[in-house]
Amino acid sequence: MPPRPFLGAEPWPRYQSAHAAVNARGFLRRSRSSTSCRVLKRYYNLLGDSALTKSSPRALAGLSRRVELASHEDFLEMFDHRFRLTIIRYWARLRPTTHRVRRIMQYIRGMSKYDDVVTAALANLLVTWRLSPSAAGSALRFQMIDDRRPGGFVAKLVLLAKYGTEDRLSDFILTTETYWSSSEFLSRQVIASWSLLSPSSARTQALEGRLTRNLLRSVNELFDFFRGLRC
Repeated sequence: MPPRPFLGAEPWPRYQSAHAAVNARGFLRRSRSSTSCRVLKRYYNLLGDSALTKSSPRALAGLSRRVELASHEDFLEMFDHRFRLTIIRYWARLRPTTHRVRRIMQYIRGMSKYDDVVTAALANLLVTWRLSPSAAGSALRFQMIDDRRPGGFVAKLVLLAKYGTEDRLSDFILTTETYWSSSEFLSRQVIASWSLLSPSSARTQALEGRLTRNLLRSVNELFDFFRGLRC
């Protein structure tokens, strides 16, 4: 009988359940049934439970490594976007490293071509993490991200808003104007990042003057809202 790694009221069966789920993962993934998908999602939620992992980090260290490796395989092989979102929520609980950021950026490049929801969720993961300067640099390598789709566009926008410079953000907004200015949803995402641009900058004022002539009425109302806040 192995020693109980949890203290107090922490249930040992949860630890056994996590091990059992990892061991059965190959069978569950091959079956591809709705039931197996629910079981896999449950075990990612279980292993992402901070109360479970903090109780005995040594006991779970080896298991956590196996789960992380498995999560990348499952992310690529299970095509249900809700399942992928579950894995992204699990990744959000991990410590950000440069290696992890590079892998997420690789997935963003691939997903931006066909899955807007997952692409935006991956970018939001990088925004949620507190990245080191080197990791933040990896998050700004946008080669091959398809910004002609909403997911890729939003991914670039939020990453520039969090980790880029004011010049890079304003350049991106201006060069993609013909794409996002005809969409109310995308226009609102752009204007939401407007507070990051210096209102006294001649570049920002020129950009605002150009955009207000072409944007949808509801989006121009957001410009008026920002002006009201600055008064």
